[in-house]
Amino acid sequence: MTFFQQAVIFEISIGVFSVAAGVFCGFPFWQNCSFAAAAFLQIGIAAVPLILTGFVLDFVPFEGLRKVERFVGEMVHREMADCGLLHFIVLSALAGFGEEFFFRGLLQDGLVQYLGTPQQTTVLIVVSLLFALAHNVTRTYAVLAFLMSLYFGFLLTYTQNLFVPVAVHGLYDLFCFLYIKYRGWHR
Repeated sequence: MTFFQQAVIFEISIGVFSVAAGVFCGFPFWQNCSFAAAAFLQIGIAAVPLILTGFVLDFVPFEGLRKVERFVGEMVHREMADCGLLHFIVLSALAGFGEEFFFRGLLQDGLVQYLGTPQQTTVLIVVSLLFALAHNVTRTYAVLAFLMSLYFGFLLTYTQNLFVPVAVHGLYDLFCFLYIKYRGWHR
Protein backbone atom coordinates (compact mmCIF):
# COMPACT_ATOMS: atom_id res chain seq x y z
CA MET A 1 0.00 0.00 0.00
CA THR A 2 1.38 3.41 -0.93
CA PHE A 3 1.84 6.31 1.47
CA PHE A 4 -0.93 8.17 -0.34
CA GLN A 5 -3.35 5.26 0.14
CA GLN A 6 -2.42 4.96 3.82
CA ALA A 7 -2.88 8.70 4.34
CA VAL A 8 -6.29 8.65 2.61
CA ILE A 9 -7.45 5.71 4.75
CA PHE A 10 -6.15 7.41 7.90
CA GLU A 11 -7.88 10.74 7.20
CA ILE A 12 -11.16 9.03 6.24
CA SER A 13 -10.94 6.95 9.42
CA ILE A 14 -10.55 10.04 11.59
CA GLY A 15 -13.60 11.63 9.97
CA VAL A 16 -15.73 8.48 10.24
CA PHE A 17 -14.66 7.95 13.86
CA SER A 18 -15.56 11.56 14.67
CA VAL A 19 -19.00 11.30 13.10
CA ALA A 20 -19.62 7.92 14.80
CA ALA A 21 -18.56 9.35 18.16
CA GLY A 22 -20.83 12.34 17.58
CA VAL A 23 -23.75 10.04 16.79
CA PHE A 24 -22.98 7.90 19.85
CA CYS A 25 -22.83 10.98 22.11
CA GLY A 26 -25.88 12.59 20.52
CA PHE A 27 -23.76 15.49 19.31
CA PRO A 28 -24.20 16.03 15.55
CA PHE A 29 -21.42 18.62 15.22
CA TRP A 30 -21.29 18.18 11.41
CA GLN A 31 -24.62 19.98 11.21
CA ASN A 32 -22.58 23.08 12.02
CA CYS A 33 -21.29 23.14 8.41
CA SER A 34 -22.81 25.84 6.25
CA PHE A 35 -21.97 26.12 2.57
CA ALA A 36 -23.51 29.58 2.17
CA ALA A 37 -21.77 32.18 0.01
CA ALA A 38 -20.56 34.03 3.12
CA ALA A 39 -18.62 30.92 4.17
CA PHE A 40 -16.65 30.93 0.93
CA LEU A 41 -15.75 34.58 1.42
CA GLN A 42 -14.63 33.82 4.99
CA ILE A 43 -12.56 30.88 3.74
CA GLY A 44 -10.86 33.02 1.11
CA ILE A 45 -10.06 35.75 3.61
CA ALA A 46 -8.92 33.28 6.31
CA ALA A 47 -6.62 31.32 3.97
CA VAL A 48 -4.61 34.38 2.91
CA PRO A 49 -2.72 34.93 6.22
CA LEU A 50 -1.75 31.25 6.42
CA ILE A 51 -0.45 31.14 2.87
CA LEU A 52 1.45 34.42 3.31
CA THR A 53 2.91 33.09 6.55
CA GLY A 54 4.02 29.97 4.68
CA PHE A 55 5.87 32.12 2.15
CA VAL A 56 7.44 34.31 4.85
CA LEU A 57 8.58 31.34 6.97
CA ASP A 58 10.43 30.01 3.95
CA PHE A 59 12.82 32.95 4.27
CA VAL A 60 13.25 33.01 8.06
CA PRO A 61 16.79 31.85 8.89
CA PHE A 62 15.82 29.43 11.69
CA GLU A 63 17.22 25.90 11.67
CA GLY A 64 14.04 24.47 13.21
CA LEU A 65 12.09 25.64 10.17
CA ARG A 66 14.69 24.18 7.81
CA LYS A 67 14.42 20.86 9.68
CA VAL A 68 10.64 20.88 9.18
CA GLU A 69 11.14 21.80 5.53
CA ARG A 70 13.61 18.93 5.02
CA PHE A 71 11.31 16.43 6.74
CA VAL A 72 8.21 17.44 4.78
CA GLY A 73 10.18 17.87 1.57
CA GLU A 74 11.69 14.41 1.84
CA MET A 75 8.30 12.91 2.65
CA VAL A 76 6.63 14.64 -0.30
CA HIS A 77 9.43 13.76 -2.72
CA ARG A 78 10.06 10.22 -1.45
CA GLU A 79 6.57 9.04 -0.55
CA MET A 80 4.51 11.15 -2.92
CA ALA A 81 6.80 11.53 -5.92
CA ASP A 82 4.23 9.98 -8.24
CA CYS A 83 1.38 12.10 -6.91
CA GLY A 84 -0.10 14.78 -9.08
CA LEU A 85 -2.43 17.68 -8.45
CA LEU A 86 -5.53 15.49 -8.04
CA HIS A 87 -3.77 13.35 -5.40
CA PHE A 88 -2.79 16.44 -3.43
CA ILE A 89 -6.30 17.90 -3.69
CA VAL A 90 -7.86 14.66 -2.43
CA LEU A 91 -5.41 14.25 0.44
CA SER A 92 -5.65 17.90 1.47
CA ALA A 93 -9.46 17.87 1.42
CA LEU A 94 -9.58 14.65 3.44
CA ALA A 95 -7.08 16.02 5.96
CA GLY A 96 -9.20 19.14 6.32
CA PHE A 97 -12.36 17.13 6.90
CA GLY A 98 -10.88 14.34 9.01
CA GLU A 99 -8.71 16.41 11.31
CA GLU A 100 -11.09 19.33 11.67
CA PHE A 101 -14.10 17.07 12.27
CA PHE A 102 -12.13 15.46 15.09
CA PHE A 103 -10.29 18.41 16.65
CA ARG A 104 -12.69 21.28 15.98
CA GLY A 105 -16.03 19.47 15.62
CA LEU A 106 -15.91 16.62 18.10
CA LEU A 107 -13.37 17.89 20.63
CA GLN A 108 -13.59 21.69 20.59
CA ASP A 109 -17.33 22.03 19.95
CA GLY A 110 -18.09 19.01 22.12
CA LEU A 111 -16.06 20.22 25.08
CA VAL A 112 -17.45 23.75 24.85
CA GLN A 113 -20.97 22.27 24.80
CA TYR A 114 -20.14 20.08 27.80
CA LEU A 115 -18.13 22.60 29.85
CA GLY A 116 -19.90 25.77 28.76
CA THR A 117 -18.93 28.87 26.81
CA PRO A 118 -16.90 30.42 29.69
CA GLN A 119 -14.39 27.59 29.23
CA GLN A 120 -13.99 28.27 25.50
CA THR A 121 -10.44 29.63 25.76
CA THR A 122 -9.29 26.75 27.95
CA VAL A 123 -10.86 24.25 25.54
CA LEU A 124 -9.17 25.95 22.58
CA ILE A 125 -5.76 25.70 24.26
CA VAL A 126 -6.23 22.06 25.32
CA VAL A 127 -7.45 21.00 21.87
CA SER A 128 -4.56 22.89 20.26
CA LEU A 129 -2.09 21.09 22.53
CA LEU A 130 -3.61 17.77 21.47
CA PHE A 131 -3.38 18.83 17.82
CA ALA A 132 0.28 19.73 18.35
CA LEU A 133 0.96 16.35 19.98
CA ALA A 134 -0.66 14.62 17.02
CA HIS A 135 1.71 16.55 14.73
CA ASN A 136 4.83 16.18 16.87
CA VAL A 137 7.28 15.38 14.10
CA THR A 138 9.80 17.96 15.31
CA ARG A 139 9.49 20.55 18.06
CA THR A 140 9.15 23.36 15.56
CA TYR A 141 6.49 21.43 13.62
CA ALA A 142 4.56 20.86 16.86
CA VAL A 143 4.74 24.57 17.73
CA LEU A 144 3.54 25.52 14.25
CA ALA A 145 0.73 22.94 14.52
CA PHE A 146 -0.27 24.40 17.89
CA LEU A 147 -0.45 27.92 16.43
CA MET A 148 -2.38 26.73 13.39
CA SER A 149 -4.79 24.86 15.65
CA LEU A 150 -5.39 28.03 17.64
CA TYR A 151 -6.15 29.77 14.35
CA PHE A 152 -8.50 27.01 13.15
CA GLY A 153 -10.22 27.04 16.55
CA PHE A 154 -10.59 30.80 16.40
CA LEU A 155 -12.13 30.47 12.92
CA LEU A 156 -14.69 28.03 14.26
CA THR A 157 -15.49 30.23 17.24
CA TYR A 158 -15.71 33.40 15.14
CA THR A 159 -17.71 32.00 12.21
CA GLN A 160 -19.71 29.32 14.07
CA ASN A 161 -19.25 27.29 10.88
CA LEU A 162 -17.17 24.11 10.95
CA PHE A 163 -16.81 24.24 7.16
CA VAL A 164 -14.57 27.32 7.43
CA PRO A 165 -11.69 25.68 9.37
CA VAL A 166 -12.19 22.46 7.37
CA ALA A 167 -11.71 24.30 4.07
CA VAL A 168 -8.92 26.59 5.30
CA HIS A 169 -7.02 23.59 6.69
CA GLY A 170 -7.42 21.75 3.39
CA LEU A 171 -6.36 24.76 1.32
CA TYR A 172 -3.30 25.33 3.47
CA ASP A 173 -2.26 21.68 3.21
CA LEU A 174 -2.73 21.84 -0.56
CA PHE A 175 -0.61 24.99 -0.75
CA CYS A 176 2.15 23.32 1.29
CA PHE A 177 2.16 20.12 -0.76
CA LEU A 178 2.29 21.97 -4.06
CA TYR A 179 4.78 24.58 -2.90
CA ILE A 180 7.18 21.93 -1.64
CA LYS A 181 6.75 19.62 -4.62
CA TYR A 182 7.09 22.21 -7.36
CA ARG A 183 9.46 24.84 -6.03
CA GLY A 184 12.20 22.42 -5.01
CA TRP A 185 13.15 22.00 -1.42
CA HIS A 186 16.88 21.27 -1.23
CA ARG A 187 18.87 23.94 0.55
